[in-house]
Amino acid sequence: MPKEDDQPHPTIPPGLSPEDESTRTMTVELIAELQLGKLARAAERIGKIARISFERRFRKQPLVCLACTELALAFQEQRMLATFEYDGIWYINSTAVHIGAAFDFAVGT
Repeated sequence: MPKEDDQPHPTIPPGLSPEDESTRTMTVELIAELQLGKLARAAERIGKIARISFERRFRKQPLVCLACTELALAFQEQRMLATFEYDGIWYINSTAVHIGAAFDFAVGT
């Protein structure tokens, strides 16, 4: 079993994150700032991280999954939408998806 030190970044699973260390570090720093309520330019920073990741991995622009609950805080006007477009990038807000699914289950739809 690999030790935590053997992982590319201890807080973000490698298959679900940007491939290079500098972009993963940008992501971790952004999450830490969002946890402290620092929202200024956060949406633009997520877009920059996404674009850097896209250019290295994809021919077409895929959706970005905001799988960390703090990431959705960057998009105050869209924070309760399951999917939305911002600055030419489509996002899935997993927190909103889970809230919608829990509500649907609770009301029996």
